Parts: sequence; structure tokens; C-alpha cells
Amino acid sequence: MAQFDDLSSDDRKQLLKLVCSFAWLDHEVQPEERTFIKKLIEQMNLDEEDRRDAFFWLENKVNAEELGSIDVPAAHRQLFVEVARALIGSDEQVTDDEAQELALLELIAGVGA
Repeated sequence: MAQFDDLSSDDRKQLLKLVCSFAWLDHEVQPEERTFIKKLIEQMNLDEEDRRDAFFWLENKVNAEELGSIDVPAAHRQLFVEVARALIGSDEQVTDDEAQELALLELIAGVGA
């Protein structure tokens, strides 16, 4: 997996917002997903404000309007897909909604499984 050091601060926030939205797809963040995201937050070396935002998204469902503003640079699309794929597999229960959203993300990003 690519390094988070290659991501700008804004890109890191966008990745976390996207991952949190995937965790909320089944309307409940599973304990394994919560653990995954907390580890991800730690790996990213975020400043305090960005950490607060990330924990807010983890605890509160990201609305669709916020997701529409995510613009992933082409160089990082594979990383975003890999992280989303790892998250949805973290609880070993991939729902239909998760599978569909991942397929859509892969299509939009132009990357495959």
C-alpha cells in the first residue's frame, strides 16, 4: 500500500472522510471498523484539528453532500480504493451496500480489484 506521507493534509482528510462514510454504510460502525479507522488516524500523523474532524466522522454519519466534494488526485486513487477495501473487509462481513459502493469507487477511480 502506498505511503500516507505522499498525501497532502487535505488528501488525508478526504481519505478519512471517505473511509468513515464506508464504515457507516450499514448504519452502524462495527467494532473492527472502528479499530481499523483509529489505527489509520494514528498512522497519518494528523494535526489536532484534523484528528477532531476524523473522530467526528467516525462517530457521526457523513452526509452525502460532503462526499460529493471529495476530489481524489489521480496519483492517490489506488490508495483510496485499497484503504476502502481493507476497511470493508475488516469485520469479515461485506454487505451488499459496501460491495456496491466499493465497485462504484473503483469505477470512478479507474482502478480494479
